[in-house]
Amino acid sequence: MRPARALVLLALTAPGCGGSEEHSLVLPFTPSNIGDVEVEEPADLVVRETALLDGSAEAPSISGVDEGFARISIVEQADGGRVALFVVEDLEVLPEARLIVVGGSLPIVLLATRDVRIAGGIIVGPSVAQPTEAYGGGGDGGAGAAEPGGGDGAGGGADTAAHTGGGGGGYCGAGGAGGPEADNGGATYGSAGLVPLRGGSGGGAGVGGAGGAGGGALQITSGGYITITGTGFVHVGGGGGRAGAGGGGSGGAILLEAEVVAVDGTLAANGGGGGGNDPGDDQDGASASPDAAPALGGVVPPPDGPRNSGGPGAAGPVTVGGPGAYLLAPEPPLADTAGGGGGGAGRIRVRSSAGAPDGAGRFSPEIETGCTTFDEIDSPFFE
Repeated sequence: MRPARALVLLALTAPGCGGSEEHSLVLPFTPSNIGDVEVEEPADLVVRETALLDGSAEAPSISGVDEGFARISIVEQADGGRVALFVVEDLEVLPEARLIVVGGSLPIVLLATRDVRIAGGIIVGPSVAQPTEAYGGGGDGGAGAAEPGGGDGAGGGADTAAHTGGGGGGYCGAGGAGGPEADNGGATYGSAGLVPLRGGSGGGAGVGGAGGAGGGALQITSGGYITITGTGFVHVGGGGGRAGAGGGGSGGAILLEAEVVAVDGTLAANGGGGGGNDPGDDQDGASASPDAAPALGGVVPPPDGPRNSGGPGAAGPVTVGGPGAYLLAPEPPLADTAGGGGGGAGRIRVRSSAGAPDGAGRFSPEIETGCTTFDEIDSPFFE
């Protein structure tokens, strides 16, 4: 049996005879980015197949799961920004199951009063069908011709006079430039602590292709333990730039905090690939994947190519998005620009009493890059 918690954080109310009965939710440490809130008494949240989460400011919701868990629509961060907060008792994502953010512009905080176990996947990235549209606090990709992306590290738009494609979005790592001599890759921003919680940034549009959106932001706070099994993953990658030299979106943000965090699976915040700018098919940049493999830029395969290919997204040991290539002017009606730049790496933060997670987990960006960091929380039970 766990010891009684020391810090009263939330006041819980549940229906009782003749009114409401107050309950105290207490955690062993002060969580990031959320203050005192009031919620109904939470229940377990178990994701058995595919569940869809909407983090909109109007009506945050989860579909495809058992009803009964408590839900807080909006919580304000210290800087005035807002998050969509979901409060549960135990949180479990079963093997092969997926919890996917499919709407809303707010970063997501999942607060479990007890334990979290992820054996499946949690995805907070752009729309698969429309990679320019960001969810979970990421920045949209530039949509109109030469339009910059969204977010604090937005990639710049294309410039035909300079033969420049769209720049990749930046976050912890800078976005790739839209050409070997360009300087329109998105800038770095934010802090390693992920306070406040912010998502990634979008790539700039090419003349003929939209930029990819930035990955979203997810915080998981547990009053017990967080376990990411060997089959489990959390994926906040950026979207790929579209054909016509769109820049790739940057990776987003993952923040895990609990007394004990064990990671044997994968945490990934990679950038998307830039769009190519040459005749032919398969010119879209790839969206980021939940591993350490870089998302490829759009390219014409040999023997005709590669020519004006998009830059790869950041992943693994590389935090900066790759620049787009410019080898020769494409034939009309394509605009005369290089390929789009790849998106930069996002940020990963793990807070635990040990100061580092247990397990043999896989982190992309890698720990050595400084874009994945660990921190020790102040807990009275682990001194």
